[in-house]
Amino acid sequence: MANATPFVSWLKEAKAAIAVTGCPEVSKYWLQDASIACGFIWLTATELGLGAAFGAIYHSQDQAESKKREDFVRTALNIPSDRRVVAILGLGYPEKEPPAKEMVRKESIIHYERFQT
Repeated sequence: MANATPFVSWLKEAKAAIAVTGCPEVSKYWLQDASIACGFIWLTATELGLGAAFGAIYHSQDQAESKKREDFVRTALNIPSDRRVVAILGLGYPEKEPPAKEMVRKESIIHYERFQT
């Protein structure tokens, strides 16, 4: 899976991976549904003490690139042609705890009644 795109070479080091797909024939919100699933998988993995990383396969702005990436994963994993391959989540045990990220102040992203800059 590490060769699906130039941006997921880190999958070589992953101990496991989950490919997340969507089915346009089932839901017009297939991309949103699959994206939400990715978030829940990520949260569950980290709750279990696993490291998780998101590798985008579907490319909404470049159909040719998306087809190339999706076909690579589809062929490797025998995924039916009616499914769109949204992402691969790499999983493993982190060697060390990553440093905490600086949180954005709530006041800069939460707005009441109307958006304020």
